[in-house]
Amino acid sequence: MARDINDKPMSIGEHLEELRLRLALAIGGVVPIFVVGLWFGHELLYILAKPLLRAMEDEGVAGAMQATQVLEGFLTYLKIGAVLAIVVGGPWIVFQLWKFIAPGLYSKERRFFYVLAPMSVFFSALGVAFMYFVMLPFALFFFVHFNNTLLPRPATPIVQLDPGAALPTIPQVMGDPKDVKAGQMWLNLERRAVRVAMVNPKARGATEEERAKQPPLVLSLPLQADSQVIQHYKVAEYVGLVLTFALAFAVAFQTPIVVLLLGWTGLIDRRTLSKYRKYALLTCTLIAAAITPPDFWSMLSLMAPMYALFEVGLVLLWLLPAKRVASGRFFSKEPTSAGGGGGEGGGGRGRGGGGRGEDDSAWDRPRTRPMWR
Repeated sequence: MARDINDKPMSIGEHLEELRLRLALAIGGVVPIFVVGLWFGHELLYILAKPLLRAMEDEGVAGAMQATQVLEGFLTYLKIGAVLAIVVGGPWIVFQLWKFIAPGLYSKERRFFYVLAPMSVFFSALGVAFMYFVMLPFALFFFVHFNNTLLPRPATPIVQLDPGAALPTIPQVMGDPKDVKAGQMWLNLERRAVRVAMVNPKARGATEEERAKQPPLVLSLPLQADSQVIQHYKVAEYVGLVLTFALAFAVAFQTPIVVLLLGWTGLIDRRTLSKYRKYALLTCTLIAAAITPPDFWSMLSLMAPMYALFEVGLVLLWLLPAKRVASGRFFSKEPTSAGGGGGEGGGGRGRGGGGRGEDDSAWDRPRTRPMWR
């Protein structure tokens, strides 16, 4: 049974039992999300592949991906479901972890978690959204265009047709015609492909009546711009690339959290951070160059928001100094003392049963040690 945050100290066995319970609850909450991710796996895969397919279409490249191994598509499908379970179930996992460690913390220490946890989730979601809607389409367009023009093709000569020769004309439609018959051919402008209807393999060897009941099988011949480089990207490699970008941007967008922790722990104050802005800009540039594709615009698309978030962190550090967060009075200029000498909230409760009280005056002294000491 789960213990409340104000229960008496637990023995080692009770701690292990509590840990086992929290792990079971965390896994039990993630498994249903994993099942839902598998159910909607095709839609999720299309969402991830849409920026690439759009970039290929804009460059006149056949918008198709490939799987070169038998299990590649299936394993990618499982990976998408697992990542969705971890991302969506992340807050639930963190909540169970918090329920395990919270009884060992003072109320002032718990207030820092209440500030950082939702802030971290917000900046992570912001980073992933920025990656998908801003950086990824631009980077994919750049690389698809670069690959498409990597090897220039010699100009094709223009020749005169022989007398009496005629070029065939293919009907051009925005989709597939209705009630097509085997042997017909047309140009599907929507798919940028030549479509051909052929006899359905199931109708081979059947009578004329049975063959008429079977709809024809429609095959496609994708069309693409004249290029010396054929671009066919693997499903697994592309999905891995997108997920790596998502993780990189989610971590990079934690810059305000890092700035807050540096200020709260007393390792460096806000004035010092403001003084060395040029070094912060250099650090953001190096990090962006290390985790983005090797082109200037992709690096800039991560470096610029990282530095902007560094400035946001300075503002948050000014609005939320450690003393104000510890007191829980976020909108007052000076935090009031939480109580008298030894206990938490004036009650004198020791932490972990050891009788050590929480010294409120420590928050008013210069922070030469960590914020919670």
